Amino acid sequence: MKKEIVSSISLASVFMVLLFTLIACGGGSDSGVDANAKVPEVKNTDDLEQCTDSLLGKTVFVTEDSAYYTCIKGEWIKADENAESSDSDSGHSSDSKTPNTSSAKEGKSISGFAQKGPFLKGSSVTLYELDGTTFAQTGKTFKGEVVSDRGEFSISGITDPIRYALLEVSGYYRNEVTGTKSGEKITLNALVDFSSREKANINVLTHLEYKRVVYLVNTGKDFSAAKKQSEEEILKAFDIADKLDLAENLSIFADKDGNTALLALSVLLQGDRSEKEISKLLTDIATDFEKDGEWNDGATRAKIADWARIKNLDSLQTNIKAWRIGAVMDIKKYVKNFWYTNYGLGACNEDRVGEVLATANEHSTTYGTQMRFICKKDGLWHGANDLEKDTYGEKCTEIGQIIKGKVVEANKYYCAASGWVGLFGWSWEVPKEFHLNPEISYGILTDVRDGKTYKTVTIGKLTWMAENLNYSDSVATPSLKGKSWCYDNVAAHCDVTGRLYTWAAAIDSVKLANDTENPQTCGEGHVCYPDICGKETSCSQPVVLQGVCPDGWHLPRQDEWGMLINEVNGTPGEKLLSQTGWYCKGTDTFGFSVIPSGFGGGDGFVGVSDDVVYDFWGVVPEHIQSVQVDGNTTVVTIEQEGGYPSNDAIFHVATGDDEPNTVCVAAISCGVVRFDICLPKSDGYSIRCVKDYNYADIL
Repeated sequence: MKKEIVSSISLASVFMVLLFTLIACGGGSDSGVDANAKVPEVKNTDDLEQCTDSLLGKTVFVTEDSAYYTCIKGEWIKADENAESSDSDSGHSSDSKTPNTSSAKEGKSISGFAQKGPFLKGSSVTLYELDGTTFAQTGKTFKGEVVSDRGEFSISGITDPIRYALLEVSGYYRNEVTGTKSGEKITLNALVDFSSREKANINVLTHLEYKRVVYLVNTGKDFSAAKKQSEEEILKAFDIADKLDLAENLSIFADKDGNTALLALSVLLQGDRSEKEISKLLTDIATDFEKDGEWNDGATRAKIADWARIKNLDSLQTNIKAWRIGAVMDIKKYVKNFWYTNYGLGACNEDRVGEVLATANEHSTTYGTQMRFICKKDGLWHGANDLEKDTYGEKCTEIGQIIKGKVVEANKYYCAASGWVGLFGWSWEVPKEFHLNPEISYGILTDVRDGKTYKTVTIGKLTWMAENLNYSDSVATPSLKGKSWCYDNVAAHCDVTGRLYTWAAAIDSVKLANDTENPQTCGEGHVCYPDICGKETSCSQPVVLQGVCPDGWHLPRQDEWGMLINEVNGTPGEKLLSQTGWYCKGTDTFGFSVIPSGFGGGDGFVGVSDDVVYDFWGVVPEHIQSVQVDGNTTVVTIEQEGGYPSNDAIFHVATGDDEPNTVCVAAISCGVVRFDICLPKSDGYSIRCVKDYNYADIL
């Protein structure tokens, strides 16, 4: 049988026929509705199934037309978008040409959309006639129901003229926040003047205004004026400044500003509430508005604002889009404006870019906390990071100046040529001296080979360099030729983090090979155990490997690292890290002052930048993959690479050469010390040296 397509006909008459058919067939139960089912789609109308009684009320999306078709009484009916909204604030529906004071003519029907999220097919709809003077119910009622999962309803069989009426819908609905069917039924109302319309929608705005309208009318105000006033008061309370159509003309699936505002209002009220909670909230707000037109519950407003601030609106709109039952509007403008206003932030405009504010709403969970918000060029308020909130209003006029954070006093900031930089993160503009512990009395080492000086620190019985080695004379020390670098090949970087050395350069492999008494072939591609007292099990003096260290100093062995760790005790990683330059907390208790220095060589360097943290002597990569603000705090997502521990400082161990191409190192991080990590000998790493000593002096 050939399918028939009827376009742009009056939905009112269609739904009257549909309702009679549903009653005859015993349809309309909500028990079998699957709220999570997507509306099926076909390419064009020729692909539609035959519209039989078994498909009655079924809706299909036709992609070629970008339109919805519903099976009604043997025909596929194309949805008439004009049925979803009116042309003016007067209350005239879009297909009303001349006002009809008798409203619903004999045998006519009332239709519309029942939406929060849309009420599901089978939800009951009741029309209660109201007295035009007292607005009390006259006792005359008419029953109908929702006939599609877009919330479309129809009430038929109205034989007497009705002007004022209360529409009531009760049933399950699609939760616009979760995207799923509600767990329980809710009820919404709408107060409507049917003197010039046959269509009216039921939604949260019509529900909230109901008590206020009745109150204003009973004080002598004209019905139309009462409707307008109550809606303006409600919209103002939700910080919606746009002029909207009458509430009963709005639909959450018609892509216009007023309808977008309605969807935003529905979302704000829904939040993460259960059906009982949202029913109570709607009742409480409507009651609050009833007599003075104001929403005086600041605690509830703040609670909604707190939810709106952290809610992922993109995922919410994805949930709604998955329904495939109507247009999906971008509600961000309205939702964000609500929490901006309730936090006391106001509009973020061009004149306010860079402004940082705290929450002014004492009911908000962010009030009195360290949370701050900054207005940015995109016209939105964002959570301010520490640098933005701690230095706001402070002038960086003198390079080298250090200030404490305005909000987080434990944070410190350095005035660099580019402006304020945080000492809790990395910046090449901060000189190495600022990474030392000001509470420690350091010694001084002068390298006679090039005249450079280094701070030193005695921890227990050993004296260590408190800075990274920065020796580079490849003429005097041929082992360095082509085997040591400044980070990113920028000479100034060596002044901050020292030089990066390969294993061959670190041990001075050329010097070892040219030793006339005990020549050793060491470096990349070779295994080279230092001869410890003829490899005896015990001896009076250990072998000292000077390597590239200054005269009187040597590369530390594993037993010397062990002595350091024993001295610091507790959580040595945290205690050995500098108090500045890290994204994790370092206490630098003993003045060892480890800083991030990266690794690599030639054309490849990694580990030191504003958004990537690497440590010392072969640091294992730790990327700050993303920094975003969720409204509560700055979120730093760490991504480890290669299975190595992250945020480590890696030091050379002179006795760890047991593979031809890798060398085992000492790895120090916040609270962790490891000696089982081995890295390529060909990469460049930082060096610390230990002062030579008489072995008997440390026993």
